[in-house]
Amino acid sequence: MPPLLTIDRLHTCFPFQDGVQCAVNDLSLSIHKGSTVALVGESGSGKSMTALSIMRLVPSPGFIREGSIVLDGTDLLGLSEESMRKIRGSRISMVFQEPMTSLNPVLRIGDQIMEPLMLHRKLPRKDAAERAAELLRTVGMPAAGDRLRDYPHQLSGGMRQRVVIAMALACNPDLLIADEPTTALDVTIQAQILELIDSLRRNSDMGILLVTHDLGIIAERSDVTCVMYAGRIVESAASPELLHNPGHPYTKALLASLPQNAEPGKPLNALTGQPPGLNSNLTGCGFCERCPIPLPECRQQVPPLTETTPGHYVRCWNRI
Repeated sequence: MPPLLTIDRLHTCFPFQDGVQCAVNDLSLSIHKGSTVALVGESGSGKSMTALSIMRLVPSPGFIREGSIVLDGTDLLGLSEESMRKIRGSRISMVFQEPMTSLNPVLRIGDQIMEPLMLHRKLPRKDAAERAAELLRTVGMPAAGDRLRDYPHQLSGGMRQRVVIAMALACNPDLLIADEPTTALDVTIQAQILELIDSLRRNSDMGILLVTHDLGIIAERSDVTCVMYAGRIVESAASPELLHNPGHPYTKALLASLPQNAEPGKPLNALTGQPPGLNSNLTGCGFCERCPIPLPECRQQVPPLTETTPGHYVRCWNRI
């Protein structure tokens, strides 16, 4: 069965005084119906920009320079803006990382959840209101019916996040992009939300792109994990394989920094240095300056993403 979503050699770029730099560089991945692909990495690695590229919501002056994003046989980059609006919220939905900037401060919560139901599913206002209240109850919102009349500023951060998730799930999309979907939620509600998303995936065959910093989440919730660094995927494999047999030095450093991997009574293992900035003009491997095992070619040329074992891809000169 062909993938639900296929991204091929995507380049999302931003202009600078000294030229154009790519926040997403030569990225390829695929998501099948009913599967979850996790995208992990430090802040600034290009995860959220990848998600925005799929939605065609790259902030100006950014632009998609080349590549393709194919949803069920349709290249989204070839669609008009009007056609793309019909897909957003209907076939593809996104849970944005910051709920306060995702909600319109001058519209009631109910109106914002009802809008995609009335626009894409053509529900009458009364039916849309009932569905909106049902969605809020599903995501654990207390007094869901009363909350429909509230404005975003009247809700806590965790409650706003639940509203954003309810909006994304309203039309039962084919693809859900979840960018840190449990931000601002307590541990109990985090588990409920992740289980809800998992249940929808199983019941509706929905594909999920899960953007997260939490390696604990990917162990339980994702089928495939892609590790991003400096705009590129540096490692990709089935999640159990990647967690137990990491091949890239960056992936190894991320896993080593987990609390359970630290010796009792000693500081956590920390990765030294900082990720390169977008305008760093990299000529070789982006991880070279932080890598414990650099080779001379690491500073000269970007390594290709190479299949080291079946289904396990690593972008590292030491593995070629």
